[in-house]
Amino acid sequence: MSEERRDLDEVKRDLMRIYKGEIEEDERIVNYRVYVIPLRDAYRAPRKKRVPRAVRLVREFVKRHVKPFKKMDEEKVVEIYISQRLNELLWRRSIEKPPRRVRVLTVETVPEGEREEEYRLIKVFPVVEEWEKREA
Repeated sequence: MSEERRDLDEVKRDLMRIYKGEIEEDERIVNYRVYVIPLRDAYRAPRKKRVPRAVRLVREFVKRHVKPFKKMDEEKVVEIYISQRLNELLWRRSIEKPPRRVRVLTVETVPEGEREEEYRLIKVFPVVEEWEKREA
């Protein structure tokens, strides 16, 4: 087993422990990375539309910065899943006051039964202290 594959298996075990129920046993992790996403543009929206705008900004940022395929074709499918924890973090201070920035962990996975060359599921989680300790 290659060093990179073993590292991804360790990452998968840690993710399954930290983010219980959000990473499936049969999913294969292809890549992961931590980003800080600025959400200041959400404050340009009217007060009652700021958190929905922040959710859209998170999706757009992930779509722009995570490159799951070297070249995108029409047959290739990329889905972005925002975890419940991240959604709760964005909504914590009500619809009017989303955070100015959020630190997230993106995980590229391929569910069982899907071909790696055609499909990627990108899961987005908030970074928790336990993950930061693992990375240090």
